[in-house]
Amino acid sequence: MTLKEFTVLSTLSDRGGAGQRELGEAMLLDANSISILLTGLEDRGLLTRTPDRADRRRYWVTLTDAGAAELRRAGTAMGEAGAVVLGSLTAAERSQLRHLVAKALETPSNQ
Repeated sequence: MTLKEFTVLSTLSDRGGAGQRELGEAMLLDANSISILLTGLEDRGLLTRTPDRADRRRYWVTLTDAGAAELRRAGTAMGEAGAVVLGSLTAAERSQLRHLVAKALETPSNQ
């Protein structure tokens, strides 16, 4: 699973679904790129796209049970990989690293 695929599945899981265009905008992908990405995930049975009842030009994207299971497997694998990469750090050092990364992500890039 690619990082983009993981991000899509994770976002759908967190939000309970999303509009296709909004999902693309959140991931900084143009309409064609998000469509190609979603088609691959849909072909694998990991998500569904349905026309919005209020606006038939808009698609609503939801995670399938298979998508949720795949997301759990990928999350477990990422956790295991993280344990290997960060295994030489103490618990305090890992905590400090998480804090520093979170702080860096909150800081506007122009400062």
